[in-house]
Amino acid sequence: GKPMAQEEVARCNRSPVPDLLFDDVRDERVEEIRPYVDCPESVDAGTPLHRVTVFLTYRCNLTCPYCKTIARNEKELLEFPQKGLSYTYDEFRSLMDSLAASPIRHLHFTGGEATLVRGLSEMVRLAKKRGVRYTSITSNGTVPFRVYAELVESGMDEIRISIDAFEPGMGDALTGRRGAWERTVRTIRELAAFRDTGRAFFLIANTVTGLRNRTHLAGIVRFLLSLGPDDIKLITEVQEKESLGDFPEAGTVLSEIEEMMNAALHGKPTQKS
Repeated sequence: GKPMAQEEVARCNRSPVPDLLFDDVRDERVEEIRPYVDCPESVDAGTPLHRVTVFLTYRCNLTCPYCKTIARNEKELLEFPQKGLSYTYDEFRSLMDSLAASPIRHLHFTGGEATLVRGLSEMVRLAKKRGVRYTSITSNGTVPFRVYAELVESGMDEIRISIDAFEPGMGDALTGRRGAWERTVRTIRELAAFRDTGRAFFLIANTVTGLRNRTHLAGIVRFLLSLGPDDIKLITEVQEKESLGDFPEAGTVLSEIEEMMNAALHGKPTQKS
């Protein structure tokens, strides 16, 4: 089909590159990989890639307790020396050169904290120049707003900001840094306002749900909706995925979230119950 222009991205009612698999997206992806499922021996180094995730760095300016990516001490860095590395622009260009034969539709930048890497905007422009249809990034939202504005101007199609609380006390506890939650909230609001001036990008608020915030999840969703993102993505803390829903208030929390989502889909205001 005809590639979607960047100007169309902000008008979508859902992400053009959803990680959360809607039924139609799931069915489409199943059909795409069916030949490889039926004949797995056909997968080799020449198999085309349609989606690429680049871990630009393992560095981060936060210390979220659930994160398994960052190196938390010298011992861990010695055990996993790759956690001390970050991409340079030249290294990213070499990666793109190596993928020249692949019809990449979606390139996602992440980390660590990807916005700490120098030359990120230039990487976005290079990806677009090389024909990548969509680019996206996951960030904790704590760097100055001008960094995100420059990414949008460079062609970033989607920005995903991670935030796991609806008030600063828990927010700072879950990030390990005082003031981080307030900076992230400010960034989401600024990005929503920037989008509303006509900039074409999709804004998502990511929330990692764990034992410490699961009972507050309805309040978190309500708060995030008030910040104006295009969508909210709830992510399960991997270490707790088997037991995360096992708590007395689970049914009430889920009902409140469903009520808010239904109201949001129909353009109705939500009220705190």
